[in-house]
Amino acid sequence: MQIIINPHKNLKIPIWSMIELQGDLQSNEKAAPFHGKIIGDLHYNLEGEPMLIIGHHVLTGRVAKLEKPLAILKKKQKEDEFEVTEYEVQGMVVQKLLFSERPRPIVANADAIFVK
Repeated sequence: MQIIINPHKNLKIPIWSMIELQGDLQSNEKAAPFHGKIIGDLHYNLEGEPMLIIGHHVLTGRVAKLEKPLAILKKKQKEDEFEVTEYEVQGMVVQKLLFSERPRPIVANADAIFVK
């Protein structure tokens, strides 16, 4: 089924990005290990390339435009005689941050840590 989305001209739809990681994130918790938790920090360098810091590791990535944008929809059930299902657009995903290289460890200089 194809759903055509024609937003109203005055309606501002938020633009989102998604993050694509190559590999696995592992946690010691069994049930919902990452739910509601901060996984890392996302930064951009001067060239506009994304850098993701997770724990003691840095991942460098690139921004890639999606061939087909993805719509983030929220289902709204109408309670009337026709039982029509309606979807409300919450946002549009137009690009992804692709992290495909192996993470590099963060190594700090011991002299920089301790103040003399």
